[in-house]
Amino acid sequence: WYTHFTWMIKQEHAHFKKTSLFQALLMGRKLTNHSQG
Repeated sequence: WYTHFTWMIKQEHAHFKKTSLFQALLMGRKLTNHSQG
């Protein structure tokens, strides 16, 4: 159970990293679009 729990946490952390990076990219794109427009 414990190993499964830690594995789940690792998976969640990796997913969070991916999503936060995606959010940052989206925000950066919005900012550049705004400054250009």
